[in-house]
Amino acid sequence: MNFNIKGIKQLLTGSETFHSKTGEKNLRLALLQLLESNVRDVITIMDPGLRKLYVSPSICEQRGFTPVEALNLSIEETLTPDSMKLVNKTLREALASAKNSGDYKPVHRRLELQAYHKNGSILDTDVNVQLHQDIDGKPDFIIAVSRDITEKKRTLMALKDSETRYRRLFTDTLEALSLVKDGIVYDVNQPW
Repeated sequence: MNFNIKGIKQLLTGSETFHSKTGEKNLRLALLQLLESNVRDVITIMDPGLRKLYVSPSICEQRGFTPVEALNLSIEETLTPDSMKLVNKTLREALASAKNSGDYKPVHRRLELQAYHKNGSILDTDVNVQLHQDIDGKPDFIIAVSRDITEKKRTLMALKDSETRYRRLFTDTLEALSLVKDGIVYDVNQPW
């Protein structure tokens, strides 16, 4: 089902006018609660001006804020300055793309952004963003789903550092070394 920003606001606030039947309302709210209680990624819904309309409860685990606290933070208070620049650039490009496409489909982007944790630390996040348009092709709302990748990036950096140390040890040693697997020589160092 497609929603516009009014429908999203009504769904999230539980407005009776959005639902034609009480059962449908209860089902939608139950589905929303199911998502909220089982998704570790943070789901944020914003208007085209980047004002937050909804932040999922998973924000508590990821960044230490309650949903209400997160809603009261501006986007500039949420992201580092470099990430804010990337968001502004991407939003301009997405708006231009949406305007030029004429098909009114959501515009998708994937970004790596840095966000502030309540404790003052900075988290690396992988964010999938969708810009939705109304039936007139005007930007209507933005859905962002962010995942904390801080530990993953640390692990990759440690692996890269380990590979660099290993390569240096292999190339700088005075002993002749070779890498052989199944009788095939893959690499030899300088003393060979």
